[in-house]
Amino acid sequence: SPHLVIGLCHRGDVILEYDMLPREFHANEISVVYPNHIIKVHSSSEDYLATIIVISKDFLKNLQHRSSHRYQLEYQKRPAFRLSDEQFKVIVSATDVIEAISNLNSPLRDTMLANALDTYSQLVDVYRFHEKGDLPEWNKGERLYYRFYEAITQHFHESHEIKFYAN
Repeated sequence: SPHLVIGLCHRGDVILEYDMLPREFHANEISVVYPNHIIKVHSSSEDYLATIIVISKDFLKNLQHRSSHRYQLEYQKRPAFRLSDEQFKVIVSATDVIEAISNLNSPLRDTMLANALDTYSQLVDVYRFHEKGDLPEWNKGERLYYRFYEAITQHFHESHEIKFYAN
């Protein structure tokens, strides 16, 4: 997808693939999937309920341009992470604010939405990185996969030949 997608799982579970790797998405988890990544859902539990926020490529560029919090679109090995009960409540409240703003019929709507999304993004980063510490080290195969994936996303317009990416 060319969009930034944020998923907030309220209940239930989903089995899916993220960039062709098996993943699961559970209650009290939030997932941030940056543009140009692939998600394929295989199954979900009957009680699965999630809120999905989709930010268009153009609006994301606007956010990156205007925001003091630069949207770091670096590859995330695991886009979903678990929130504590208190963190989940805060994120749900912030999500409700974003929904209310997006439904406004006001000339200030886009500015207000950008401000709310900027705060939301910073909050997600605090929960993901500052309170969880550094992500675990990648093994050699995972690093190689990451480098290959990054090369493809950066150069796919230049070359479609596999030997181009072998170096």
